[in-house]
Amino acid sequence: MTERTANTYLKRVLDEGEMTRAKLTDQNVSILNYPDPLTSRPQLQRYPQGVTSEMDVRWCRMIEESKKRA
Repeated sequence: MTERTANTYLKRVLDEGEMTRAKLTDQNVSILNYPDPLTSRPQLQRYPQGVTSEMDVRWCRMIEESKKRA
């Protein structure tokens, strides 16, 4: 008799969990609409206004040269 009660309790808990999960999840969301989070993406480089990529390359070269001297 206790085994039957335990099974009934477990079934009720699982059903309530499923109902709660169904209410909390958005049924209109599809994983196919989002990019794969594990794939690499190109890195965006944002520079302050007036700074160009050539200036960045020059500064990186200057930093490397100063590291070699030190």
